[in-house]
Amino acid sequence: MINENHHGIMSWLLIVFLQNGIPDSKLFFFTIVSFNWKHLYLQLISATLFPDFSSGKLCVDDCSSLLIKWLIESFLFNGQCCLMRKLLFLFLIPLLSAGGNNPAIDKKGENNTPDTVLVYYLGGQSNMEGFGYNKDLPAELKEGSGNVWIFNGNHVPDNGSGGGSGLWTELKPGNGMGFSSDGITNIYSDRFGPELSFGSAISKLNPGRKIALIKYARGGTSLQYKTSAFGTWNPDFSIGRGQNQYDFFLKTVHSALSVSDIDSDGRPDVLVPAGIIWMQGESDADHTMETAGLYKANLKQMMQLFRAALHNKNLPVVIGLIADSKMDEDGKMMDYLEVVQQAQREFVLEDKNAAIVESTLGYSFLTDKWHYTSADYIDLGEKFAESLILLTRK
Repeated sequence: MINENHHGIMSWLLIVFLQNGIPDSKLFFFTIVSFNWKHLYLQLISATLFPDFSSGKLCVDDCSSLLIKWLIESFLFNGQCCLMRKLLFLFLIPLLSAGGNNPAIDKKGENNTPDTVLVYYLGGQSNMEGFGYNKDLPAELKEGSGNVWIFNGNHVPDNGSGGGSGLWTELKPGNGMGFSSDGITNIYSDRFGPELSFGSAISKLNPGRKIALIKYARGGTSLQYKTSAFGTWNPDFSIGRGQNQYDFFLKTVHSALSVSDIDSDGRPDVLVPAGIIWMQGESDADHTMETAGLYKANLKQMMQLFRAALHNKNLPVVIGLIADSKMDEDGKMMDYLEVVQQAQREFVLEDKNAAIVESTLGYSFLTDKWHYTSADYIDLGEKFAESLILLTRK
């Protein structure tokens, strides 16, 4: 096993390579394998072995795509070697995505002009999952938008089955708490989250553009390892089959990007990652001082991994500041609230491509003491969209 000195060296290399690229990707690939280290470094492979991916220069024929799909399904999600699963995913997903999202020829042999679609990832814990009530929605949000699509990954506990399954559908109410999918059929709930107003607002701020949302969020989850019984996003997770929320995020992205025509209009879609929206931190603020103190480092690592998975090291990130309902006996639901809030603010100050939404400090809470009201989820989604647009136009 790699020792802590090697860990420090590889962490340093991760930062350097994310910023400057890798001059000899093959050498780095074999270095990674020989170190047998955490899969977070393997994210770099997809961005460096295939540098032309984001510009659409990489093409894969149908046979190659089928082979790649078989490899991923056979090894990545069948509970085998954790390192091998992540390696295969991060090595192959750029090929699979490129094969699905490049200009294509339909079954009749006719050339199709592709549609460019702006893609936003929405993730976190329960206040991203969403506890707003559909019945409280204004009329304009109750009806689906023909220009905004969503792939909502099925969320499960760590080592659960079916995590990340889903399908592309038109954005509509019911993607909040209680939503589930088996990849064939979506089961909608009576709740919604920030995705509804975010999708509507970001579409209006990008007139004439197709919008796609990829969502994977699970209530109660933490960034710190072994902190929450609901699950962890930490990439070092190795309990049981070694599958946690980070793995299910990866599968959600894989499943979403493997679809070449997300709206079934007969034209291939080129999916272009345009931003990350993150609402999480309550679990880390409600555990121990040590967990809260590690939040900034964990958040920075997670956003690096998300950006790498979406093939853009400068992808804009907007996070939501966690807030406390103060409904506990001591007037505080989270004992280490201020520590995590400070970590969130410092992360944004140190990352030129990040912004923070602090309107949460004025929100009201449901009687469960943790979740916002319907009106506040609508406001949160709109604030996320406004902040993201301001960030991209700086």
